[in-house]
Amino acid sequence: MTNDVQAAAPTLPDPDIPYYNGIPQVITGRQWWLVMAAIVAGFAVVSLWGLGGAWGHWIPVIALPLIPLLALRHVAPEHWTAIFRRVSLRDVLLMLGIWILNVVVTVVVG
Repeated sequence: MTNDVQAAAPTLPDPDIPYYNGIPQVITGRQWWLVMAAIVAGFAVVSLWGLGGAWGHWIPVIALPLIPLLALRHVAPEHWTAIFRRVSLRDVLLMLGIWILNVVVTVVVG
């Protein structure tokens, strides 16, 4: 009888990990290796970048997320944004709460 109750209960859509089951885009193992190599390349830029200057410090900051995202865009041109979801009011409130907690903890520790 519990199976009938569970079957009748409405199921809410849960956020899912994209790409693992071919929906919305199939990415082959070789293509995932390309994305993983791009992650290593982004980390290498951060680790090995030695140029300073007024704007030189921004290159590693931009390169770390940009290089892997460009590789993902290359292997999944139509659906590379599937790893992002829309920001909801709950997300904004969570960001605000974490920011307030961070300020309070910083003041207490300081």
